[in-house]
Amino acid sequence: MCDRSTSPSSLPQSPRGWARRHDQTLHDRWRLKEALGAGSTGTVYRAERLDGGGDVAVKVLHPHAALGTTTRARFVRECELVTKLRHPNIIRFHALGELPDGALAMVMEYVHGESLAARMRRGPMPLPLVRHVVTEVAAALDHAHARGIVHRDLKPENVLVSPREGRALPDVKVVDFGLAKEGALGARVDISLRGEILGTPRYMSPEQLCGVSVDARADVYALGLMTYEMLTGESPYRPARGVAGWADRHLFDDPKPIDAHPVSRALSGEARRTIMRALAKSRENRVDRAGELAACLDAHPVVNLLPRPRRRAVSTEGPARGPRWPTILAAALVAAVLLIGGVLASRDAQSVTRREPAPPALRDS
Repeated sequence: MCDRSTSPSSLPQSPRGWARRHDQTLHDRWRLKEALGAGSTGTVYRAERLDGGGDVAVKVLHPHAALGTTTRARFVRECELVTKLRHPNIIRFHALGELPDGALAMVMEYVHGESLAARMRRGPMPLPLVRHVVTEVAAALDHAHARGIVHRDLKPENVLVSPREGRALPDVKVVDFGLAKEGALGARVDISLRGEILGTPRYMSPEQLCGVSVDARADVYALGLMTYEMLTGESPYRPARGVAGWADRHLFDDPKPIDAHPVSRALSGEARRTIMRALAKSRENRVDRAGELAACLDAHPVVNLLPRPRRRAVSTEGPARGPRWPTILAAALVAAVLLIGGVLASRDAQSVTRREPAPPALRDS
């Protein structure tokens, strides 16, 4: 499990350094090994169980992030919220504690795979795989929403996909509930001390960008964007930068209709309409549940895009019959018309060739 696909050489450095945490132990149960990746608030390590069990992932809060009480409180809250969510498509939480150097650490399930963002960078995904990923993510979201928890930072980087032995479709896990809000209906979004709206602007709903109350439909909006991008390989909006740029896109630009992409031919009309409804500016016009978005993809079979070969009609009423008289007469009539036309054309050609050219006009020398 990792926040972001990052090479160890680009991991943020701290006064004590991430590499110095190698072999540190937590609760005398887990020993930290190599760093897997880093985000803005923490670094994720693979850790081995000292009792011989399977590996786990340990997310360690950066020292500079731990100095802020808001960031530290959010880190602890993530642990508390994930503990309440027991679902096969949500990363499992094991423990919270401090390392010997005083850094706050969270122990979670270790998932051997890649982020959905890494998979999407390789281009549009096959429809059966998109259907599977959306169904699994929607199940995780509906489970959280039923318990009054809104993720609020759903994006491809926070979805992990890992291959399953003997199965064509991967395991899917939703991670990073650091910005989740419990009892979020009617609650305002968190804003940092610098006045920045927390979240990832590219996948934030219009109401979230405006700083108004959010509910489950904010996550549905993000899932709608991800579904569109998985199918088409591109965003429904023009590229933008920063909160202001993406706010302009989400608040004022109309998303590009999915009908404009060839993949739409493989979707039913209901599926196309539901995906675009998930991207509605007003949440009142949006899909209510993540599961509804998944159902529209799952309930309809894929349309075969290949042209069907023409089949010759085969009679099942005994041996083939000879041609009918009307057909013979029609063919004879067409042949006669063509013959007459050919004769007339031949006469015209002969008359033209028999004509002698007119002598040139005489001019005075």
